[in-house]
Amino acid sequence: MLGLIPLEKGTINQFGIVDKRQDIGYLPQVAVTGNTLFPAEVHEVVAVGLLGTKRFPKRLNKEDDKKVNSILKKLAIYHLKHNKIGDLSGGQQQRVLLARAMVSDPKLLILDEPTSALDPKVRSEFFALIKSINENNDTSIILVSHDLGSIMKCSKKIMLLDRELIYYGPTDKFSIDDSFKEFDHFGINSEVHIHD
Repeated sequence: MLGLIPLEKGTINQFGIVDKRQDIGYLPQVAVTGNTLFPAEVHEVVAVGLLGTKRFPKRLNKEDDKKVNSILKKLAIYHLKHNKIGDLSGGQQQRVLLARAMVSDPKLLILDEPTSALDPKVRSEFFALIKSINENNDTSIILVSHDLGSIMKCSKKIMLLDRELIYYGPTDKFSIDDSFKEFDHFGINSEVHIHD
């Protein structure tokens, strides 16, 4: 969907257009490492998320600054605006990268293990934030996670994968579905959380 690897066959139809990759925000699994020598400040990292919407030459303007400031405030990290990304905690870095993924106001947000570096309190706040983004921004979200307990509280649909499709359907039917009972020994393994 992101175009990171070529398709082996078929096509991807997003928003009614085949192989359209604009309007997608992406938060990768691996956050920025704690390299304190990395010179980029938070606002610069977030602004990179707007470059895909620009024509050459890719220059940011005052309107872009407003978008960056707005998303930093929305994610409660505005106070970190001039901090170096490498000086932040893992959880703070993850919020910055989420801001980068969201700054262009995408229709689809793909998050890969976004809570792996977060402590339980921040993880809970993060999932509440994701739910709010889905409900208030009209943004579809695909979230890959092993944290079944947390995503059960805020998801509409779940897809459970273990080399094959085990379950796909409404969250409220997930725990009682026969196809899930057969694989109950997986516990909290390998699921994809989908908001649409």
